[in-house]
This record gives sequence, C-alpha cells and structure tokens, in this order.
Amino acid sequence: MELHGYIEEIIHRCPYKITFLGNRPGFINRWLVKSEPISTPCNGDFEPCLSTYGRILLKGDAEGLSQQELEKNWRYYCCTRHDDYPYIEYSRNNPEQIFLKGEDKYIYSLSCIYCEDTADLLIYADVLIPARIWINGNIVFSITQGYMIKQHVFAVRLKKGINIVLIEKSMLARYKNFNPDMLRVHLEIIPMQYLLKNKVHRFFDANQLKLLDSGLRITPDKAFYKCGEDIEITVMPRYIREMDREAITVQVFNAAYQKVAECEEHTFKKIVFTLCPEMKGTFLIKAESIKSGKKDEVYIFKGDFSSDLEELALKAEGREDCDKSIPLSIRRIASIPEVDTSFFKNTTEMMTDYFFEPLLEQVFLFENAVIHSSPDCCKKDIFNISHKRVMAFKSSEIDDGFTTYSLHFPQYYTPKKRYALIVYFVYGAGYATYPYMVEFINKNMFEGAIVLGVCGRGGTNRDYINEGDILEIIRKVIEVYKIDRNKIFCVGGCTGNIRAIGMIIRKPDIFTAIAGVEGTVRLDIRKPEFECLKNMDNIKMYQLNNIEDAIFNTARVINTLKRIRHSKSWNFSGFGHSQFDTMLNSGQLIKMLLGTNRERYPKEIFFITEEPIYNKSYWARLDYIKSLGEKARIEAKISGAKLIQISCRNIKRLALLLAREEMGLERSINISINGYSCNVCLAEYSESSITIGSAGAFIEVRELTKEHFNKEYDCFQINERLLGIKRVYYGRCTVIKPCSQERKSLSRRIFLLLKDPMREKVRNYKYGILTEDELRPESLKGTSLVYTIAPDTDGTSIGDTDGTSGKEIREELLKESGVSVYGCCMEYRGKKYCGDYFALIRYDSPFDPEKSVLLAICSSGVAMAKMTELINSFDSSPVFYNDAIIYSEGAYEYFRHG
Repeated sequence: MELHGYIEEIIHRCPYKITFLGNRPGFINRWLVKSEPISTPCNGDFEPCLSTYGRILLKGDAEGLSQQELEKNWRYYCCTRHDDYPYIEYSRNNPEQIFLKGEDKYIYSLSCIYCEDTADLLIYADVLIPARIWINGNIVFSITQGYMIKQHVFAVRLKKGINIVLIEKSMLARYKNFNPDMLRVHLEIIPMQYLLKNKVHRFFDANQLKLLDSGLRITPDKAFYKCGEDIEITVMPRYIREMDREAITVQVFNAAYQKVAECEEHTFKKIVFTLCPEMKGTFLIKAESIKSGKKDEVYIFKGDFSSDLEELALKAEGREDCDKSIPLSIRRIASIPEVDTSFFKNTTEMMTDYFFEPLLEQVFLFENAVIHSSPDCCKKDIFNISHKRVMAFKSSEIDDGFTTYSLHFPQYYTPKKRYALIVYFVYGAGYATYPYMVEFINKNMFEGAIVLGVCGRGGTNRDYINEGDILEIIRKVIEVYKIDRNKIFCVGGCTGNIRAIGMIIRKPDIFTAIAGVEGTVRLDIRKPEFECLKNMDNIKMYQLNNIEDAIFNTARVINTLKRIRHSKSWNFSGFGHSQFDTMLNSGQLIKMLLGTNRERYPKEIFFITEEPIYNKSYWARLDYIKSLGEKARIEAKISGAKLIQISCRNIKRLALLLAREEMGLERSINISINGYSCNVCLAEYSESSITIGSAGAFIEVRELTKEHFNKEYDCFQINERLLGIKRVYYGRCTVIKPCSQERKSLSRRIFLLLKDPMREKVRNYKYGILTEDELRPESLKGTSLVYTIAPDTDGTSIGDTDGTSGKEIREELLKESGVSVYGCCMEYRGKKYCGDYFALIRYDSPFDPEKSVLLAICSSGVAMAKMTELINSFDSSPVFYNDAIIYSEGAYEYFRHG
C-alpha cells in the first residue's frame, strides 16, 4: 500500500481520541505511536522512513506480544504527568518511555487536526532532539543532530476537514541517559485569527508577523563541517500557505564578503554546495525568494574549529590594531562547543540555532577584522566590531571561567546617539551559562534601546559572585555605550523574572521599570516576607500572566503584584509556558518600558536589607548595619524644602546623597532621625554622614563636586570590603589541603567543607588547592587563602622549601590573624576559648594586602558538627558578612573589622 494512503487508513480506523480542533489554541498530546529501525529505507530526502507494516493495537491485543512486536505496531499514547516532571502540564510528549531504550530507532507519532474551514495556524514546535514533522504528507519542519532549532515558530494553512500530523523522532542509544525533558516534543497550535483579533494582538506585534510573512528558514545539516565536506541545507517558508516549491536564489559568502558559491533552487528541497577543499572558516549563507522577496541568512563553519580559531587568535595578537579583547574572545568561543556532537562542552545539553547563530556570526566578524581588514583602520575591540549584535565575555577573577553576555543594537543604530539600556534576564542554555534572545531582538527589529542579554535564573538569586559579575557587566555597557543612566530597564522571562525582581529588591535604584513575562518574586512559601516588596515603591512593574501556566500559580502571582505599589498586569490564556514567553515577549514591551520615566530623586524611600553589600536606595546609603543577624530598615521622606524625616532600625551609620536644587531643598534644612533633629547647611551637592548612638545622632556634611556626586549616586557595584568572610571566595582563592591522609580527620573534613561552600550557584567555581608541603611565599601572592588548624594538624612538621620554612609561613599567617593557639585552647581579641569551639576568622593576607586569609580552627568533633551546620547556611545566612565567627560553649560571637 502507498504510504500516504496507509497513514490515512490508520487515522480513519483509529478508535482512540487523536483528533484536535483547529479553531482554538491547544496542545497536541494524544497520538498513535510506533517505531522503525534506523535502517528502514526512505523514498526521498523528505519522506518518512516508515513502513506500511503495523496495525492499531487495542487494549487486549498487547497480551502475549514481544516488546519487538509491540513497537512495530501502532499503540495509543497520551502525555500524562508520569511522562515528565510531576509539576509540568500534560503537553511535553515523551512517547519513547513506552519503547525499549538503548537502541537506535525512529519513533513515529500520528495525530490529526480538524478544521471547519480553511484555516491558518501558528505552530510552535519545541523539540530538542533530531526530528521531522509532516502535515498532510508535506514536510514542514526538519532538524538534525548537527543543527538543532530551539522553539521554532511557523505558520501553515490547513485544509477544510482532517489534516494529518506525523512526527518522526530519532531516538539514538546515546540519548539513553538524557533528562526526559530534553527528549520531549512540544507541539502547540494557535489560530492566526486568535492572535490578530484577540487582546493578545497588543503584545504579539507586527514585527513577529513580519518575521513569519516575509521570512524563510534556512536549516543547515550541521553547524560545523570538516574540510572537504559538502554543505547541505534546506530552505522552507516560515508561513507555508502553499505546499508548492518556490524558486529561490542561494548565495554563500566568506568572511571577506566575497561570493564563493551561488545557485537557483527551490524550497522543500535538499540543496548541496561543494566548495574548494582549501576553503575554511566561517561562511554566510543567504537565501531569497525570486518571486516574493522572502529571505533568511545563516552562518556555518568549515574546518577544524579549535585549531583554526587558535590560529585566528594568534593572528589577532600580531595586529597592532586589535585590542586584546579580540584574541581573548576568540579563545573563549573556541572553548564553548563540542563540535563533533553539537553539545555544549562538558555537558549533555545540545546547542541550538539560538546559540549557533550569534557564536558563528561573531567568528565571521573576527575573521573579517583580523584577516581581511586594512591595518590602517581604526582600533578594533570586542565592542565596536559590530553594530548589529555582539557576544562578549566577562572573565572570572576566580578561575579561567567566564560569564557570557550578548549585546543587541536597535535598527538604525548610531554610535553618537544616547540610548536606553534594557537588560533581559533569560533562563539560558548550557546549564544556564549562555544567554539566548527572542527572535525579534536577534533580528534587530526594535528601536530606541540597546539590549543586554544575560543568564539570570531565579534559582541562583543567592549567588553573590554572579550578581557581582552581572552588575559589573551592566556598568561596563553603560560606560562603553554612554547609556542614559535614567533609562535602564529590565525584562525577566520565566525564572529570569524571579532573578530580575530579586536584583531590584536588592538594588532598587538601578532600573527605571521592569517587565515580567510569567514568574514572580522568590519568597518563603510558608512565611512570605512581603515587606521587602516595598523596596520597589519607586519602580514601575509591568507583568504578563499566563493564567493556566505550567510552572507558576497565577493566583499567587496576581496576589504578589497587588503588593507592588506601581504594578500593571495583563492576563492571557490558551498558551503553554514556554510558548507564552516566546510569543509575547515582544517589541511592544520595549515600547512600554521606553515610555516610562524615572524619578531620579524620589520624595520617599523605603528600604529593608540584611546584606551589607546591598545597602543603597537612591539618596540613602546604609554604611554600617548594627547586627548582621537582623534586617536593617529605613524610611526617609523629603517633607518640604526644609525637612527630611528619617525612621530607621538596626543602623549605626548612614549617608544621604543630596542634590539640593534638583531635590527642591533649601540651603539650611533640618534632618530628623528617630526623633533627634539636626540643622545642617547643604552645598549644591553633598554627602551627609549620620552616626546614630544612644545619645542621639551626629551629622557631618561633606561638599561634593557634581561629577563626584553623580559617581556616588549612580554607583551600584558590590563593595568588596563589606563582604566579610564571603570576600575570600569572591576572587582567586587557594584552599590549603592539610597533610593528614586520614579520611575522617578533622582537618580533612574541614578542608572538604570549605573548599567550595556555596551551594546555589550559576556554575562550579574552581578554587586552587595546595598541599601544606607545597607552600611557597610566591605561591601565596595574588590569591586569598583558606587555612585549617585542627588537633590532627596542630604541630605538624612542614619541611623547609627554598630556604623558607612552611612552618614559618604558618606562623606568619597566625601572627597576622591575631590568634594564639596553644594546647587545646585558642585566644582571640583578649578572650580565651577552650573545650568544644571553632573559629572562622578573615583578615588581610600578609602576602598580598588586597587578598584575604580565612583561618578555620576547630577543636573537636562536636565543634565540627556545629561548623558543618553553619557552613551549610553559607548561601542564605547574613552572618558570613562578618569578618569573624566564633562558636564556644553553645553560643556564637561575631566580629567585624573597622
């Protein structure tokens, strides 16, 4: 029997519910499924490798059949909570769970859509492994292992009546241990009329329709080709109104923008280019419809990616007109992909077009700048190499790692113009370390702002190291592109919204407004402390809610929004979780944000914090929090031209940054704080330092220049000096491994506990390790140190090295710490501790005053248990902002320097 007739017969005879209505939004999540061996022959490039063998198995038919026979026949499959995580909606199809794993095979899923009349449907396909989709026997979607497409959105015109949907998934043995979420097929349909006539249209903007209506989709067979391999691509319309092939022109350009190949071909057809074997590097492929002008472009690489990029980096180093950021970035890019598998290196997560495109475009630009540009041109660096988009890297001060971020420039970008900045906190790929951006931003279909894309997952809110990196990235972008400081916004999608709100609560004066697409603030579910939301009192928040969202309970989200003073939200239905973020995260949000003005000097400030590194809100800065185990709180109000009223708690010192004329203040004013009143004279720009004691408040006013004032007022970086014990791990750090080989020794257990105490982190930070007998004075410079003293290390003999005794180094460390250790006791700041005690003491390193030493002393196994309990709270407890913590006799003592 002919294949299409066979499929139709299966559909028409099926007794199970596999028919979906095409005039309303919905998921396709009920199927007939079967498998075929990978060796099954296909009749053409875009034909299913599906035999006409197999019948529909009813409930009783499976008895007595072997697994092989079961898989050859059609069985009913309905996505349920058991197929995926128990908290995810029933839409992520994982039929392979009823098939035998560990074998290479195709899994076919068959369903159908009924339309009462001819209908145009938007189809959202989220597939993370190689797959193909046919509708009515025509190929509409195809991805391979070498070039995955993330969250592909396309439109197709369906006929009146039954429309057959067939999906082919390549299930290879190598996917056996993949997370089930990575193997899913998520297929969602939305009638175009629903988008155009529904209120959704407000956010599903014209640019997204334009992408569909005037766009093609070029899909290469792979992103990375070896020298001598043919380049194979497929071109399909993004809006498939007709299944007829359309004539197109396809051109291939090298990094010098020289055309190296061209042909006239058709859509829905495999197109092959054979380039000269000597040609290597990055190539730009462009396709354009001869009749309609629809177009697309894509980048691929040919050659040995690692060695060719190292060669490119060496050439960049040899050019005087190339800044050092260029060879460094080239090497960073080379370290990201595993080109043979298309995985992110050292992960089992596949790279997709969202990352291939910016990565290979950047290599293309580097090749052009390093190999093909004139040396007489202007100085080239990572930030001026493109005015379309840039992939940049912030090097870690801890190890050889880095934070990747992307910059996207608006249409008609002009370097001399002053732009707003919109920071997009996205979920990320590659285990959340590589940002990806929604399509209209990737295509530069927006105006008025520069977009910064950075990974910001809600589950990493407590990673203060990553927070510092993100803040430094924002500062760098502001500086390089002369951003309007009063026009900085952020958009958070999914858990990126959790991270965005968290940052705004901690640093309220960075952003003018925030837009959230799904997601909400991260609060304790059992005892939510809503008071922290008042930190956002001077910020506008816009929120798009997906009522039936699979991740977030919208009732909880809406209730939380009511507690944010300036919030406005819109509620929608009919979308899956990931599709909602993809479809409605649009240019309309950008326009809304850009229309929001910042009140630079608000009349009222409320700020609550328990972490001293997050200590500023607009014109109030908390310079010293009394107790780091409690929250510090301030309410400040400008009550007319002559009075500032302040009420605060748990604050010893604070500062007011006052711009007299801009804030409507007179030269002589009263500052009332906790009932005490002081009269002060203000300069045009000033800093009023206030010390609060039991006898009252003391105020000292310091005049500032306008430049100095703006620098202080706009500062939002983390002050390392306020990090306390956490400062040790904020930069390069070496943990000294004790000589004891005893697995259960106290010193070894403390070493394992302190070598990387943070649990909630973006990535695994790699701190250095030295054994005690490797200690040299020169190895202790440029790094913080973690040194352990326990009964099994006290008095350990360390041999001389290069004339300097390791014992002398240890004595030097103890001398600078202010600690004396003798027998079973310790003395610190004039107090003696004996029995069960431990101490964590941070102080400036005697080998490098810019670095720190963390001295960890533990007297017994009982004390070790208490130390373990404390270190397990490293992420969340503010006590680690102290410089010293001592436990003795069942109680804790805390100390801070200065």
